[in-house]
Amino acid sequence: MKRYIAVIIILILVLIPKGAEFYSLASSYSDGEYCFYIDGEVDSALFTKVVKNGSDTIAYCSLIDVPSIIKEYRGKINGESFTLSGTKLTIGEIVTKLDARVVSTGEVGGIYTVYLYTGRVNTPSVDLFGDKVNIQIALSGDKITVGYPIILGSY
Repeated sequence: MKRYIAVIIILILVLIPKGAEFYSLASSYSDGEYCFYIDGEVDSALFTKVVKNGSDTIAYCSLIDVPSIIKEYRGKINGESFTLSGTKLTIGEIVTKLDARVVSTGEVGGIYTVYLYTGRVNTPSVDLFGDKVNIQIALSGDKITVGYPIILGSY
């Protein structure tokens, strides 16, 4: 009997749906620039642009290259973001797609930002405004940048 209970508990834990990878959100759009925040050095040949940030690296690539880069740098990625330009996509559509809770909004210097928390993507969270946040969206002109846990690069 104990064995059956243990098997049932293991099956429940294995079958509980977990959040999707952050890339799955970006992959639903056809174009855009993707950015990784990676511990240490990277092979610059894999990226369209590489910026050293102390001991870490901010590295940009096209959406098509993301899966191979995730595989190559798994365990060293501290955050990701993607930027879409000239899109009719709205922040509301992203919030709805993520089934997210808005934690805070604000505007500084013409850049509108929204901080969210969602369980729909498998991302770490940070404490911000006394609440958990795991997604940030920034709207600047005709560019929308979405990142986790917050956007660490430019937007």
